[in-house]
Amino acid sequence: MRTLTTLFQTILNMSVAASIVAAAIMVVRLPLKKAPKIFSYALWGFVLIRLVMPFSFTSRVSVLSVASPEVSEGRVQFVVPSGNQAQNSIPGPIIHNGETAVNPSGFQTNGSAASQNSNAQSGMTVGAHNSASGNASEPLDELSGGEALISPLTPISPLLQLASVIWVVGMIGYAGLLIINSLTLRHRLRYAMRVKQNIYECEAITSPFIYGLFHPKIYLPMDLDLRQQKYVLTHERIHLRRYDYVFKMIGSLVLMFHWFNPILWYSYILMSKDMEMACDEAVVRRLGQNGRINYGMTLLQFASRPTITALSFSESNTKLRIKNILNYKKPTFWVLAAGIGACLLLAVPLLSNPAFGKDQRQINELLNQAAEAQIASVDMVVNLNEPYNQYQWSIIPMIDQNLIIVSGEQNLQRRVAIAYDLSKTEVIAADLKVSGWKAEQCADLADLLYQLYVDNYVISEAFNNVNLALGDHLTSIDYCTVFESLGPIRLSYGSNSDQLVIEFTKVGQIEGGQFVYDKNLDRLFVNTSANQLNLPEDFWKEFAAMVRLYDEQKVVQNSTCAVLEDGRFSCPGYFTSLPQEASSVAPLLAWKQDYDISEDYDVIGWDLTDNETADRTRIPVLAIAPGRISEVGEDEQGRRYIRMDHPELGISTFYGGLNDKVYRIAEEEIGYYGQLLGYLSTEDLPEDQRPALHFAVLSEGQTVNELTPYLQYAMASEIRMNVFEIQDYTFEINEEKLAQIDRLVAESNAYAEYNSRMPLVDRSYAQQSAVSVTAQPTDFPTLNITQELGTNKLYIDRDYRIDEIYQNVIPRVEGNFVITVNLDRSPTLGEHTSYECNAYFPELSVWLNTTYNPQTQQYSTVDMNMEDEALIEATYAMFDELNGRIRRTDERALDLAAQIIQVITDEQPAEFNLEPLASMFAE
Repeated sequence: MRTLTTLFQTILNMSVAASIVAAAIMVVRLPLKKAPKIFSYALWGFVLIRLVMPFSFTSRVSVLSVASPEVSEGRVQFVVPSGNQAQNSIPGPIIHNGETAVNPSGFQTNGSAASQNSNAQSGMTVGAHNSASGNASEPLDELSGGEALISPLTPISPLLQLASVIWVVGMIGYAGLLIINSLTLRHRLRYAMRVKQNIYECEAITSPFIYGLFHPKIYLPMDLDLRQQKYVLTHERIHLRRYDYVFKMIGSLVLMFHWFNPILWYSYILMSKDMEMACDEAVVRRLGQNGRINYGMTLLQFASRPTITALSFSESNTKLRIKNILNYKKPTFWVLAAGIGACLLLAVPLLSNPAFGKDQRQINELLNQAAEAQIASVDMVVNLNEPYNQYQWSIIPMIDQNLIIVSGEQNLQRRVAIAYDLSKTEVIAADLKVSGWKAEQCADLADLLYQLYVDNYVISEAFNNVNLALGDHLTSIDYCTVFESLGPIRLSYGSNSDQLVIEFTKVGQIEGGQFVYDKNLDRLFVNTSANQLNLPEDFWKEFAAMVRLYDEQKVVQNSTCAVLEDGRFSCPGYFTSLPQEASSVAPLLAWKQDYDISEDYDVIGWDLTDNETADRTRIPVLAIAPGRISEVGEDEQGRRYIRMDHPELGISTFYGGLNDKVYRIAEEEIGYYGQLLGYLSTEDLPEDQRPALHFAVLSEGQTVNELTPYLQYAMASEIRMNVFEIQDYTFEINEEKLAQIDRLVAESNAYAEYNSRMPLVDRSYAQQSAVSVTAQPTDFPTLNITQELGTNKLYIDRDYRIDEIYQNVIPRVEGNFVITVNLDRSPTLGEHTSYECNAYFPELSVWLNTTYNPQTQQYSTVDMNMEDEALIEATYAMFDELNGRIRRTDERALDLAAQIIQVITDEQPAEFNLEPLASMFAE
């Protein structure tokens, strides 16, 4: 029974591998629809090889890699060996406390290993050797044999036993059907008459076919006329010459072993279609153009006749075969060469097995990088199960914070080396001198050893530094719903000020967890106790971000905690101290709780004053929470006010007394707390007087009298995003000027020949330093006029892109033409000119890519695979026509730019250059 189950496992793995290859061929067939069918037919040979060969070579481009199979001794295994225990389970460390062996990682451990190593200690030591002095570069001997990962006496799964019995029953049924069909056919052919050579006629059949393996014969119905016989015999002789009947019979027999796989049945059907159409094409090549119609008619006459064997002239899909015959064109030499080359290239990914564990060069490069950076390896002392206890393990933490190298040595020679990406939790390279190990197994091992490294080295050393520094206390948070999953938290610095140490005690538990935040690496190291909480990754990211803000003496806003004016960190029902100068409150950074009540702007609110910011003209006003600006206005003295809605809080806020130096508009979304809304206005204010912010909160349309809770809620952040400060440019671009520019652009015919789209003035550039006109469907501007701060200089940038399809570039040939022109002169974009002309002809799969110099009117070919001189000449003629359109458009665009500049400058003196297109390119 064990032998039968093992054989079924082998067949099952071969069937899965062949199915993946078949699926890949089905995809490859799609772009080969118009190619000769002989290539599609040839590709099915790779599936057949997969079905009869259990062994193969390995490569890194194998299509089987998508399923991550186990690769061992030339075989691939998608179905792991049966048994009660997974073959590649990675055990956790066995930590002994004097009585029982405890496995904190949750992996299964080997009981015998535990008893045999009862005196061993789990932990780690810093290696005395540097990674450079190890065996990073020396060649390694291959193992004579793979370690046995499972005993041959492992119990067999009952489910697999049952499946193997069903498989055998199915094979027997399939074989019975083949024998019955063969005997029935032989009975029908017993009175067949030999015409000549291997050609026979029979009254009992209705369709021609080939029958026989070692001495194949062609059998014809009795009612064929001479014309039909000619076409039928030509068709069947090509089958004989190509040994199609042999391949069909082999395929039918192979399906007996894989009868349970519907993908392979469908592949057999597709292979038969490709085989018949490839044969039809060969017939058409022999008969010539005049014979294809008559040959198609012969196919049509046999379409309604029943098929008798697997290789019959009247096989199904007659409509598809006739359509293929009528559309068939004799392939050129280059098409044939390309097809043969493609099949040869596909042979490697389709026939090879995944090459996992062969990355010796990449591993050695990483080890050399570690040696150059003088990164020491860390030796691991830990008990693991078979076969992992046969190696001495070490870890090298690379400079890249997300990368480690796990190394396993045996007799002072490296046998295992794994480069593991912690952020992606995947193996990026492996150099294995052992057999049977797969990527998932190596990833589990690397993850386990890394966790031991964090527990016993990183966190342990950080806490030792804290003790040496007498526990340099930073702060404690007794309880906060933000960290409800952790409980009370204590933050400390050690003697290494680059590391922030965090301890927590889970509510209701005696023991807690530990973290270390490394500022240089911007990385949070979490120990096993904390990992066992199974908190989502997003939680740790948020926690690391908050720890970083604590370290920077800034506080993040959230819905449950706030910073009070005296520097206390407040969570519901608890108050705890933060470092000095860590607190600041929005909407003013340095408000000291003093306020006056007023009704400025006809809104009752508090007047808040900042007496600490040195430059009173740059006192920032911050949004207390995310929201949407509902109104922006000014009072009679020109002081701006902003009203914001905060749907999540159910309130609106009012900010009065701002200047006009920050560009904010109604309906603008403020996505973060602490965003800059503006600066306090000092207009008409005595020099010894500080400006005040008129701040109010409205709930359901009514002003709120007590604002302290809202001010506590709103903590400051120095992060400023999406802020457009209005600078003191020489020429002001206001709404009146924009309206004039709108009319100029609408009335201009500058882009009439360039694009059918109506040119528009882009408001996102306006009211700052520039005017942008867009006359094309792409995002970048067509015409951009910018001014330099503090001068009267203006710069003109122009960009053009034509992307059009033209029919009959030469008779019956369609082409896609793309012209891209960049004429940049502004300091922000830098002086840059480029002119590219590209053409692509999809039906011919040819292209021509050039650059163009309008000064010399010369083209410089960059990339071309055209050979048709008529097509090349027609392409350059089309380029000339399109470039003429761009030249004329650019001349009119410069006239439009001159008119816009007159509006921007109010006809005041300004320095600018209206450079013609050709003059911007050197000869």
